[in-house]
Amino acid sequence: MGSVLGSWRDSISANRGCHDSRQDVSYTDSLRPHVLSLNNTASDAGFNLSFEDISVYKTSLKRHILFPASGTIHSGSFVGIMGPSGSGKTTLIKVLAGKVRPSSGAVYVNNQVSSHIVLRSLVAYVPQDDIILPDLTVREAILYSARIRIGGTFNDRNLQQYVDYLIASMGLQSVENHLIGDATGRSISGGERKRVNISLELAAAPSTLVLDEPTSGLDAKAALSVMTLLKRLSEQGLVVVCVIHQPRSEIFALLDRLLLLSDGKQVFLGSASASLNFVTRLGVAPCYKSSNPADTIIDAISNIHQAGFSALTDSDNYQDSIPTGSWVSKSGTERNGDSEGRSSNSGGLPALMQRAQQRRASWHKQAYLACLRGLVQQSRQVSSLALEITTGAITGLLIGLSNFEYKGHLFQGVFLPPLRSLSSATSYRLLAEQGMLCCLAIGCAAGPAGVILFAEDRLVLNREWQSGHSPSAFFLGKTISSIPRMAVSALHFASFYMLLTTPMIDFGQLFINCLLYFYCIYGLGCVVAALVRRQDAPVMAMLISLVFSALSGCAPRLATVNEWKLKWIWIIFPGVWFSEANFNENISPLSSLYDTKTAAETVGYTLNRTSTDLAMLLVIGTVYRIISYIVLVFSSRKNQS
Repeated sequence: MGSVLGSWRDSISANRGCHDSRQDVSYTDSLRPHVLSLNNTASDAGFNLSFEDISVYKTSLKRHILFPASGTIHSGSFVGIMGPSGSGKTTLIKVLAGKVRPSSGAVYVNNQVSSHIVLRSLVAYVPQDDIILPDLTVREAILYSARIRIGGTFNDRNLQQYVDYLIASMGLQSVENHLIGDATGRSISGGERKRVNISLELAAAPSTLVLDEPTSGLDAKAALSVMTLLKRLSEQGLVVVCVIHQPRSEIFALLDRLLLLSDGKQVFLGSASASLNFVTRLGVAPCYKSSNPADTIIDAISNIHQAGFSALTDSDNYQDSIPTGSWVSKSGTERNGDSEGRSSNSGGLPALMQRAQQRRASWHKQAYLACLRGLVQQSRQVSSLALEITTGAITGLLIGLSNFEYKGHLFQGVFLPPLRSLSSATSYRLLAEQGMLCCLAIGCAAGPAGVILFAEDRLVLNREWQSGHSPSAFFLGKTISSIPRMAVSALHFASFYMLLTTPMIDFGQLFINCLLYFYCIYGLGCVVAALVRRQDAPVMAMLISLVFSALSGCAPRLATVNEWKLKWIWIIFPGVWFSEANFNENISPLSSLYDTKTAAETVGYTLNRTSTDLAMLLVIGTVYRIISYIVLVFSSRKNQS
């Protein structure tokens, strides 16, 4: 990593044309030791990234998508990986970054075999898609990444100043307080968004930066600006490896080294300048000085592929075209010489891993930061929150209006002796129906809202987990941050329902019942968001929540279901427990007048266990979230295998 952090101050001057009040910011005495400690660990140990005969076999396709490839990268290299579409470029860099496990071969850090966990800790990976939360500002997004990934080394004051320098060096001062936005409401340009995407990884002060097509979706000027920035970072000692697809000649000239792939096979490995001579000597495509060298190379590789010259991937055919330097072939004598050259650095890996673990924020701090970020997100989702509150309020209002004529008389039972003979017709199901209607209304309000709240974080969770964020801390923080939102929605629903229905239940008890049922449906939304495509998830969540709500023991009655020996199915859904709690709290004040035991037996509910009902709602909602968490973790690991 060299002196990347310390040298960023030298690159700030190139971006100072429109700076704000931070123009005179300088390193404080308290910050300097932290910056130097991050740099010195990697600098003293050295950082060499090697890969030997790594390949990836896709079981579902029943073929290799990457055939054995080998090479070594040293500090300060700016390496480009080129090839036709489907040649295995993205797969290769994902293996180097620890995102995909190779089917064979190994990746080495300082001559030591490194697992995917080690690589994820030391190698920063910037995906092609800009996976960034749209409801955060540029500064908030970068600061959050820094707090998570190096928060164990810096205090917050130093982190703030560290992020100041990172924002300045990336040329983002003019937009640092702008919301990032998305495709429907973007407040920063595509080039600025790409810089933010890169900054999220640079916030961890990595030893190696791996990027998947960092110029995709950018115009020529923005693409050149991003690649120039990456070149400057490599000159400061950072290893930069990026996949590029037919770059313009100015971008190609920035590359130090080049790896060419075709049909998943390694074709060339050497300096970028030597690659043109290599493809020209093949006689496959002429090299015109006036043409874009990248176009010439891609055309040559494509012709090789079309002509079936698979032998060109053998070491005998490209070995002579690989100069010594940052890239070295991993075959024959050169591989042995390289191993000897790196042996002096073999002790650096434990130091690098120890430093990476020490820099990362603790689990409880990660959960706390995730909770704060979730609250900030929701505070800016005004339209979504307003829609959810309005839906809850309207459904509560409509149910209340339908009950208005009852004037609170929702139960009619049999009088206790000696007044039993004065009893009139009973009405036991009305309270059960009220429970089912409340469940249906909350399902309509909370089902889609729960999906929307968690679906947008699905890709972010996958990216941050692979970058060192604890998934359990992320998930817990997100869940806690959603509680105020659920409480506000439950409060509006309960208020309108209570005002017009005037039931016997205490308002505080009704609010708690509704809040816990919101908690369950939000948890159900988590599961749906983890399993279903985002565009289909809201409708699916509403449908499933309506089905679950209908199984509340009203129709068919829970007593009838028990006769069918199917009660065990009903009680695994939250509707039964909500309706039973609502039934209990509405008839308990009447227990001195009516035979409530007979009423409960007729419907199928159990009396005097409201606490159990509420506990079961809490358990069911939590189980839904655990299921969602397991699905997300499993799908992420499946993508890596």
